Amino acid sequence: MAYTLEATVREKSNPRAMRREGKVPAIVYGPSTHELIALDRRVIERVLDRATRSSRIDIKVNGDTMGTFIREMQYHPLTDELLHLDFYHPPADEAITLDVPVHLYGDAKGRKNGGIVSQISEQVEVYGSTDRIPERIDLDISDLDIHDSIYASEIELPEGAELITPAESLIVTVFAPRSRAEEEAAETTAEAAGLEPEEGEEVEGLEEVEGEAEEGAEEASEGEDEDE
Repeated sequence: MAYTLEATVREKSNPRAMRREGKVPAIVYGPSTHELIALDRRVIERVLDRATRSSRIDIKVNGDTMGTFIREMQYHPLTDELLHLDFYHPPADEAITLDVPVHLYGDAKGRKNGGIVSQISEQVEVYGSTDRIPERIDLDISDLDIHDSIYASEIELPEGAELITPAESLIVTVFAPRSRAEEEAAETTAEAAGLEPEEGEEVEGLEEVEGEAEEGAEEASEGEDEDE
């Protein structure tokens, strides 16, 4: 899916002043492009709620349209306010590499049997022309049972798109549920790693600490007597 944004050429050099007016500063760059632009904050935030880094975003500036992809998003570290955006405008005939998100759907058979579905990789790298790289990859996990997995090699891509992520990379797997015996063993291990002694057992160094505490209490008491 392609998204379209209306932008204006930046007229102010002060980014803070732009943000106060509800604008987000951005840049569009490429082999033959370098454009400083401003975007309406409400519009771009709505687009970012749906778009991914592999989504094509057409930016219209002064009557020209540039097909772009998001390369960088900068947020305020405390308020999460969107501060700046970088868009890459590749030539029409250039193949590029994009991070494509992996979306899982379906209710895994293994989950119904008590297993735990774990998505190991949330995105994969795909190389190809911009019109062949998918916006996202959908994987049906309905048939996955306990101990079943899906690897990158099993992902199907459109003709003209090539998977860069290693084929042996694990995308999703279904772990077996832990037995009660395993849970009890884990609890026992956690208790053994703790510092609480068994009844009647002395903690090394405890006597020394208690002695120091008693000496400190005595000194404080003597000081009070002298004051009197």
